[in-house]
Amino acid sequence: MSCDEYERLEMEHTMDMEQYAQYTYEQNRHLRGTSERESKRIAKAAMQSASLKRKQMSWHRQTCPECNKLNS
Repeated sequence: MSCDEYERLEMEHTMDMEQYAQYTYEQNRHLRGTSERESKRIAKAAMQSASLKRKQMSWHRQTCPECNKLNS
C-alpha cells in the first residue's frame, strides 16, 4: 500500500497510458473520429505525460517517509 499522493500519481499514469492506447491503435482512432495526425499528436502528449508521471512516482517513492516505511 502506498500513500495517497503516490496512488494519485499512479492513477494519472494509468489514465495517460489508456489515452495513449486509445489514440495509437488505428481501430480506436476510427471510433474516436480523429485524423491520423491529430491522433498521433494526442498519443505523443499522453506518452510524454505518462513518462513524467513515472518519474514523479519514482522521485516520490524515494522521498516520501510514508512510502519509505512501507518499502522497508
